[in-house]
Amino acid sequence: MRLKTMVATFTFACCPVFAAVPFNCNGGIPLQTAIDFSFPGETLLLSGTCSGPVTITTRNLTLASKNGAVLDGQKKDAVTVKGPARVTLDSLTIQHGNNGVSASGGAQLTIVNSLIQNNALNGILLAGGSSVTLSGTSTIGNGINGLDAEASSSVILAGSYQSKGNGVFGVNINASSSLTLTHAHVVVSGNTLGIQIGTSAAAFISDSNTTLVASDNATTGLTIVSGAHMVAFGGSIQTTGNGFHGVSIDSKAGLDLDAAAVLTATGNKQDGVHLEETSVLTMFNTTAFSGAPGVTTLNALNNGLNGVSVLTGSNLTVIHQAALNSMGNAVDGIQVDNGSSITLVGSNVSSNGKDIALSFGSRGDITSSTVGTLSCDASVLLRNFAAKCPQ
Repeated sequence: MRLKTMVATFTFACCPVFAAVPFNCNGGIPLQTAIDFSFPGETLLLSGTCSGPVTITTRNLTLASKNGAVLDGQKKDAVTVKGPARVTLDSLTIQHGNNGVSASGGAQLTIVNSLIQNNALNGILLAGGSSVTLSGTSTIGNGINGLDAEASSSVILAGSYQSKGNGVFGVNINASSSLTLTHAHVVVSGNTLGIQIGTSAAAFISDSNTTLVASDNATTGLTIVSGAHMVAFGGSIQTTGNGFHGVSIDSKAGLDLDAAAVLTATGNKQDGVHLEETSVLTMFNTTAFSGAPGVTTLNALNNGLNGVSVLTGSNLTVIHQAALNSMGNAVDGIQVDNGSSITLVGSNVSSNGKDIALSFGSRGDITSSTVGTLSCDASVLLRNFAAKCPQ
């Protein structure tokens, strides 16, 4: 027996299309029962406060609300999606679970205009090749991570997304998972660490309209680590007021800035941008390819230690219509140490405690740039610059 009213509106050759089915969470029937009796592709239009947990397996379903329905996990995973189901969560508040939303086994989620808050572990947890597209959604005040993608899962951020006040990471993309930002405005703030792209994961900013802000996190704003790589094909990355570094690129990781992308690291308590352990930051713009007429730019301004640190065999390269501006930093504009290297064109490194400092077998190739002061020891190799080492 159906537990709700359903109206068939159209019939195509393959299957029916159904109108949204109202479901009052305060009506005495468990939401799980309504899910179990739903048709594939159906929309349950929720109202009131629904008691979880609920599980959706191998079925396509939308849970939506017009008036801010709440799904309370009651200390268990509030929403679990298992297997190749396509599930949309629309205009819901999901809270007080173990995980707010947990997806595994190739599940495909779309979460729009929703608030996922105050869960004991993660706001959203993806595993086993699952995916989520987020728009107009927030993950706030969760015990560990706001958003955690593991085991070759994928995340698409389109439109607005914020992740604030989570216990560890605002966003964690890990273990060969991927993150794509497209026409997105993303704010990650007030977490222990803002964003981590880790362990062979990948991240991609796809357009000039995207803005990524990692601000006021207790440690680092954006970390790319352990063989992970991020590419910004246009757009803006802003890391401000973080307790450690604005951006940290560690352990054979990399960041490419292309197509007139702009990275601004300002007012962080340690380094604006920090590279170590054979990591790479490459900045360039080939207009004929990118179609972007501007200059790819890194602004490292007014940070508590160095504007940019390049350490332990790492490499910073600024070429082909790109520029680095490092000014007002308390220690060095650019610090280069322990076999690391920098290549600069069109850059301005001035008005820092020291401007460029190279040491212990490092190398510098500096052309068409403004440098206030440069210091280097006898082990440094320097070319295309009037100064000679040591000095």
